Amino acid sequence: MKKTLYLLIFVYISLLVNARHIIPSKTEGIKTNEWELHWHDEFNKKSTIINKWNTENGSPAHILSSRWHENIEVRGGHLQIKNIKQNKGGKNWTTGSITSKQKFKYGYFECRIKMSKATGVNNAFWLYCTNPSQKSNHCFEIDITEGHYPNESYNNIHDLGIKEKRCNNQLSQKHLVSPNIYGAYHRYGLEWNKDTITFFIDGKMVRTEPNLFCHDEGYIVLGTSVLKWAGEITPSIDGTSMSVDYVRVFKKHKGE
Repeated sequence: MKKTLYLLIFVYISLLVNARHIIPSKTEGIKTNEWELHWHDEFNKKSTIINKWNTENGSPAHILSSRWHENIEVRGGHLQIKNIKQNKGGKNWTTGSITSKQKFKYGYFECRIKMSKATGVNNAFWLYCTNPSQKSNHCFEIDITEGHYPNESYNNIHDLGIKEKRCNNQLSQKHLVSPNIYGAYHRYGLEWNKDTITFFIDGKMVRTEPNLFCHDEGYIVLGTSVLKWAGEITPSIDGTSMSVDYVRVFKKHKGE
């Protein structure tokens, strides 16, 4: 019994030590020695979904698919968000979406993703705040990537207004990913601080904007949806998936 307990303690400590040695991948403008790992999910265990994420179950009005827990799977060290031709929730397609239980404010966010090989699917990694503090009182959304077959990645900053007067003003920009978004994994990153919001693809800075209103804690969301503006909706969507290798959040060392 004691040997088993000691072994479990050793494994737990080893995991903590290894996690602390994870640093941001080589990224333009990011000095790796200034950052430390704050939160992450490597999707190595099925229990991670229960422990770190909330799963959407329902049929959002603004998309052409419903989203269910059954479309979320952790397999082979990757998160799989599956797109299925299925009549459920009043829609002809089912997809999936998970939201972090923890909220975050500022830092460097990175996710390694291989996206769905089909038009009509929106593959997304984003942050949102819909219940801001009384101090900031400003709702917002930061789309680190919205990927569309075969090679488009959109990053967006949504001004959702104050709680008493909601709106949706959007700053959007499109980038082309070489050679495509579905054949291999690509890194999508965001450096978010009080002054600027900067987007990265595969370590290359692709966009920076002044931070005018994103000053509160937000949740991380990973998910897919079937949408008309993501391209033609065809039977080829069925059986595709968005595959996630990891999602990581880094904070600057204290005092920096």
